[in-house]
Amino acid sequence: MLWNEFAPGARAPVAGFYDLLNVLGRPAGTRIWCEEGEELPPAPIGWTWQFGGTSAAADPRTSDED
Repeated sequence: MLWNEFAPGARAPVAGFYDLLNVLGRPAGTRIWCEEGEELPPAPIGWTWQFGGTSAAADPRTSDED
């Protein structure tokens, strides 16, 4: 695991977006928001959560295009 990857059930060290990574370390397409100290959700064995940033700009789902 890298310094910015966390096991399911671990406490989020900072508030922000977290991406679910599969066993190969590739994004699985799930992004969540966790507050500092909140428990990261369960995930399949071998999968991890990776810190993805703190601002809405870090969230690809938000866009200025309408």
